[in-house]
Amino acid sequence: MSNISRWTLKELDEHFANSNNPLEGYWRYLDRDMEDQWLRLGGRYTLALVKEQDAYDLIYIEGAQVNKRNWKIGMLKGKLKPTLFVDNFEAEWIDATMEMIDKDVQANLENGVILTFKFPVFKSQVRFQKVIQN
Repeated sequence: MSNISRWTLKELDEHFANSNNPLEGYWRYLDRDMEDQWLRLGGRYTLALVKEQDAYDLIYIEGAQVNKRNWKIGMLKGKLKPTLFVDNFEAEWIDATMEMIDKDVQANLENGVILTFKFPVFKSQVRFQKVIQN
């Protein structure tokens, strides 16, 4: 998976202004439950979620603390692929050091406004809240 996307901040804003997809939009770090010896938070990220064919791309916007100089707006941070279960996804996550985590990663949507990434192998999870645009 290449870490480059086609999205700029301006293009994302324009796309979201015309989108009726409730998942699409900006998502901001909410909280975490992590075992630091297994997995550490790379930042308090703001991400964009954009539908691309049959999946969703996670696009980095801001918030990197680890490896901050290497993260640029518009880079891919991961991918969500719908499952047979409503509001549940198989996930891919690119960690702070640009390494892919794609084994046993899930994401689920709660009440349309909380997106939880679960990393059971690492006994960790991180949650994001939907940024409501006016």
